This record gives sequence, C-alpha cells and structure tokens, in this order.
Amino acid sequence: MAVFTTYGDLVQELLPLIDFGSPRNAVFHCLLGQISDEEEESGRGLLCALVVHKDDLKPGSGFYEGAAAWGRSVTNPEQCWA
Repeated sequence: MAVFTTYGDLVQELLPLIDFGSPRNAVFHCLLGQISDEEEESGRGLLCALVVHKDDLKPGSGFYEGAAAWGRSVTNPEQCWA
C-alpha cells in the first residue's frame, strides 16, 4: 500500500534542511522532478506520484508532464497515476 503526502506536508518535513517557503515554490517542484527522474531511471517509477494536493489528494500537473516525458500516456489521468 502506498503512503501519500501532501505538497505542504513535504515542504514542512524538509524545513530543517531547506526552506522552500511554500509548496508552490518552483525550486521545490524542480527537486521533485529530479527525484522522480532518478527513481524512474533506476527502475523504481515516478516517485513524485506519492505527493498530492491537500484538497483533492491527486498529484499536480508536473507529475503528468513528467509522466508524458517518460513516454506514459496521460490521456486518462487517473489511469496514468494509478
């Protein structure tokens, strides 16, 4: 079973190491993308799928952009995320 976290909660967890100020910070999202790419290259999948919005508990547009860049179909977002 996957364990999800919200963007805001992850920003707070990282606070002792780096202060992104907000879950909307572009550097924060760049870091998520880099981590996801490295995990995908290692055969472990797009790790950022586990980071979701607080209101709808789904990943943001960056997840789908990254998935498409890795050749995944994003025409059905729910299926892509699953």
